[in-house]
Amino acid sequence: MDRNLQKISDSLSQQPSMVINDVKTFQWIRLYHPEMLDKEGLGGGNILSVMGLFSVLNYFSKVYKILESGKLPRRQIPADISRSTESLYFVEDQAFLRLLKDCPVKLVDSDKDDDLRSIWNIFRNQLAHTAQIADGSQALVLIQDQTNIPRDILEKFIKNSPEKSFTKIGDKAFICFVDKLIADTLSIKDWIDDASRTKSSEDKIKLACDWIENNNISHPDDN
Repeated sequence: MDRNLQKISDSLSQQPSMVINDVKTFQWIRLYHPEMLDKEGLGGGNILSVMGLFSVLNYFSKVYKILESGKLPRRQIPADISRSTESLYFVEDQAFLRLLKDCPVKLVDSDKDDDLRSIWNIFRNQLAHTAQIADGSQALVLIQDQTNIPRDILEKFIKNSPEKSFTKIGDKAFICFVDKLIADTLSIKDWIDDASRTKSSEDKIKLACDWIENNNISHPDDN
């Protein structure tokens, strides 16, 4: 089992490493060379960072859900699938909700399913899949449903540096504080790694390893 645990640990670090490193590049420029943004007419990288971070969270969610439930991911579960077969699978948003409910790293001050699904639908589905961007700030990302939101709200959140990665500011409107989300995503990775060693049974660990290998997700022993 130790070998399988190491494979999971390696995949959690290495599979999303290119995305994480690219996101940190945007962060580094904003922190240490902000003058380049104006000089070169650059954006802060927040839109692309959120899109990339949600691909990482999607992967982390799947690995955790396998370790937690012993089920496997499917993009869509057919309506006519048998009840016994349905119990073997989960879909992406179910994994995301399970991760956010169980993980002590709280991305938002809410455990309500509707709020967590709204974050998933806005930032994972609408932003990442269709790039429906109502407004983009180079310090924060504000997506959809901006009716009656004060114009100075972005400046307020920039100055106050919110404690959570996502702050609800309307019925279905959330602000994402990207730099906080970077740190939280890395903390979630560490928590899943620890949870795999302390909370998962041997058969679930083996199932997660098989899924990783079957999806051609590399780890050092493959080389």
